[in-house]
Amino acid sequence: MRYEQRSRMPRSPSARRSAGASHRQWRVERMRLVTGGIMHETHTFASVPTTLDSFTVARGDQLWAYAGTNHSLGGVLDACRERGINLVPTLFAHATPSGLVEREAFESLLDELLMRIEAALPADGIVLTLHGAMVADGYPDAEAEVVRRVRAIIGPELPVTVTLDLHANIGPEM
Repeated sequence: MRYEQRSRMPRSPSARRSAGASHRQWRVERMRLVTGGIMHETHTFASVPTTLDSFTVARGDQLWAYAGTNHSLGGVLDACRERGINLVPTLFAHATPSGLVEREAFESLLDELLMRIEAALPADGIVLTLHGAMVADGYPDAEAEVVRRVRAIIGPELPVTVTLDLHANIGPEM
C-alpha cells in the first residue's frame, strides 16, 4: 500500500501528533503496477528464424487469460490480485523455443510494449515477464535491451522487477 498526503503534514506519527495532525488526514491508496513482457527461448543453432507470426500476442485485458495458470505471468497476475494491487496489463508475447528472433519481429513487439507501458504511467513499479534466453538479430541479450529501453522511458527511480526462467542467461547488463 502507498500512503499519500492530502496536505503538507509531517511524515512521522510523533511529528504529526505534535503538529496536531489527525490520522484522518491521510488516505490509503492501492499500489499501481504495470506489467507486460516478451518471452522466447532462443536456440542459436536452430536454422529456422523466429518471425513475428511465430508469437502469440495478448494485449491489455487479454493478459488476464493467464491468471490461474502455471505460467510466470499467471503468477504475477494472481499475486497482485491476492494482494489488492492495481495491475495494468500492457502486452505479452511468447513463442515456442526456436531459432534467432528476427530483428523486425523483436523491434515491433518491443516498440508496442514500450508504447503501452508509457501510456500506462504513472505507476509505482514495472513487472516484466521475460525468459532470459532470448537472442534477436542484432541483440545478443534481448532481455537486457528490453530492460534498458523500459528504463529509458521510466527513469532511474521507478522499480523494475523481472521474472526469468530458471535457466536464464543473465548478462552483465541485467
